[in-house]
Amino acid sequence: MLKIGVTGGIGSGKTQVCSIISAMGYPIFNADLVARRIVEEDSKIIMSIKEVFGDNIYSNGLLNRKRVAELVFSNPKLLETLNYIVHPAVKDYFNNWVLNYHSRSLVVEEAAILFESDTYKDLDKIIVVSAPLEVRINRVKKRDGMSREAILNRINSQLHQEELIKRGDYIIENDEVQLILPQIVVIINDLLKDSL
Repeated sequence: MLKIGVTGGIGSGKTQVCSIISAMGYPIFNADLVARRIVEEDSKIIMSIKEVFGDNIYSNGLLNRKRVAELVFSNPKLLETLNYIVHPAVKDYFNNWVLNYHSRSLVVEEAAILFESDTYKDLDKIIVVSAPLEVRINRVKKRDGMSREAILNRINSQLHQEELIKRGDYIIENDEVQLILPQIVVIINDLLKDSL
């Protein structure tokens, strides 16, 4: 079984690419969604987050995501600490999830920070989804209603797109000019050919 990572900066179109791969019949593990769930369900992680951010970062059992985002995307050390708390648990979830698909030829992990969290080390190949900065900003504004400044803070907290492209095995240009489906098909075919 090939374990493939799909990554890219905020607004690059990772989820769109993974939706297409899923429609092709391949299982997708969305690390960001699992992380969101873990921070509200795992008592050890909740305790660790409260130790760093204070008890009032939770209200009625729900993490104040907006406040956490304000804090971590303006303070790289806090972001690093949060990732250190959450990502080992996400990795464990992924490893258990993979066991359900042992007979599959290919599974995919979608994650914004595959390289920063060292998740890439457990994967066979990495697909990077790339898009021009202004396209990414406009997508996130439309999707999340965030300000340009907040979006840029998030972009600047992640590995720069150029670095992702250097480190990826495959690149999908999601620039609203090139079609992404043909790019995905070529990559999947290449991956499966190499695994035979």
